[in-house]
Amino acid sequence: MALALLQLVLTAAACFALWRLWRRVAGRGRASVIIAAGFIVRASLAQALFWISWLGLPIGRSFQLGNGFWFFALDGPGLLTYANDLAPRGVLAILFPHGTYPSHFFVQVFTLFVAAFGGIASVAILLNCAAYLLTCALVIGMTVRNGRVNAAGVVALAALAFGPAMILWSLQPLKDTFFFLLIVAMVAACWRWQGMWQGDLGAKARWQLLAWALAILALTYAIGGIRWYFAVIFWAAFAIFGVLTVLSTHRRAWAVVANVMLFLLLAYAVRLGGGTDIPLPVGRVLNPKAVATWRPSAVVAQVGHAREGFEATKGATRILAARPVETSGPRLTPAPREPSPQPFFRRIISGFAAMFLPHHIAQAFGIIRVGGGRGLWLFVELDTLVFDLVLLFAIVYCAGMLIGSRAQITPLFVLLLLVFVMLAGPMIYAVTNFGTLFRLRQMLYVIAAILPVTLAERVSKLGS
Repeated sequence: MALALLQLVLTAAACFALWRLWRRVAGRGRASVIIAAGFIVRASLAQALFWISWLGLPIGRSFQLGNGFWFFALDGPGLLTYANDLAPRGVLAILFPHGTYPSHFFVQVFTLFVAAFGGIASVAILLNCAAYLLTCALVIGMTVRNGRVNAAGVVALAALAFGPAMILWSLQPLKDTFFFLLIVAMVAACWRWQGMWQGDLGAKARWQLLAWALAILALTYAIGGIRWYFAVIFWAAFAIFGVLTVLSTHRRAWAVVANVMLFLLLAYAVRLGGGTDIPLPVGRVLNPKAVATWRPSAVVAQVGHAREGFEATKGATRILAARPVETSGPRLTPAPREPSPQPFFRRIISGFAAMFLPHHIAQAFGIIRVGGGRGLWLFVELDTLVFDLVLLFAIVYCAGMLIGSRAQITPLFVLLLLVFVMLAGPMIYAVTNFGTLFRLRQMLYVIAAILPVTLAERVSKLGS
């Protein structure tokens, strides 16, 4: 009883803190409406879905899992079970667990919330809403100019607030919303890191530089503890980022030392965060003792192995090559057959279509066949269109700003562009289940939304 009362008090305090955070983050002009609307939608829908499932109300019963969970959060009950198992063991057991957990860093954070506020699915509402507001705060910190959020920042906030899948994953105990916060936090830390080298590195600035380096290392560890491959890709792209950062500063000797050291330490952070989840062939490149035996073909083989794993896993939303249209005889809809191995370029085309084209358009043109969907294809199509619009805006905006000499490329812009390409390529080739692709592509969505923010706008002398 005492524990329940304590959790009730802590929950009330957390709700008040969340409200204060909302007021603080959403108090900046035209961006405030976007942030507030995104927060209200998440909090309201998450509460409604929780109570419908918790009470077993006759609303979408075929989609309910019970106890506050819904069908699109199949890993939610497992995450809550892990958290309820860890929470009674104390803080040290949470921070240094003896067992192996999937996405262990998120499990640790989620367990802290469960220990403080109770072990039911609705605890995730606090975590996801806080993660959303902190994400918006980071975007604002990078885009405020003269007290106002610039155009790229407004679009980024709108994309993060109203993306259909962005909202969907925030309604249940899932790692996605928290992971998106880590991505944006990493962008913000790297933004600060590159900015520090372009200024005057006095004594105070050097301590700040150390703080941002530690932040980048900590965020890399956290990202590796949820999705190891994203951390590996970020580490690889950081090599180019470091070179460009060195070239952009007049203190190149210090910059070389600092960026090389940070790059080497990042490899250790990735290994520490990813742990045993990192495949041995990929892990060799992160280990100075084994890097001499590493070959680039190991990564290619790992991507192929990942695709084989997806192909061996049965699912209603498997991405299959379309069959030729029957020209005679009765029109039948045969059951999906086991796909035969496809040529490389055929795989790329089908994966690209599944990633970027609305489902009905891709099938109408005979590129792919995807079954299942549980009657929610309209929602999926809407999310695909929003994903394409955000990506199109990023391309047009960045091209227009660069061609018009109103902005210049930064090391961080190149870093994000590399991460986008290095993440999209293997994802297009390897992921053959549309349900998984639909979820994983949100990482690309977040990067595309943030990419225009990372350009350095040129300040007009006339307007200064």
